[in-house]
Amino acid sequence: MNINVHSQTKFQSLGLIRVNGSMIAENCICVLKERLSRFDISLEEDIVVIVTDGPNVMLKVGKLVDTEHQLCFAHCIHLAVCDVLYNKKNIRVNQLQMI
Repeated sequence: MNINVHSQTKFQSLGLIRVNGSMIAENCICVLKERLSRFDISLEEDIVVIVTDGPNVMLKVGKLVDTEHQLCFAHCIHLAVCDVLYNKKNIRVNQLQMI
């Protein structure tokens, strides 16, 4: 997990956090709060919005935190393009099987 903090005047990377295997949303929030606290940043008081990719665990994180949650547009576009490119082939194969 990578944490970046943006303000009007500054960008700061708080570094990568190794996640072995899967992580539930509640644990993800704990890890996030712990890393932010190292830099004297409070998730509840200092963060306005979080931006994540779109897996279910991140959607749940977005629902559990009190900040706004935005899905990353670049990630969404990538998923949409892959869906169009790879599912068209499946549709064609399925259509040919019906004939």
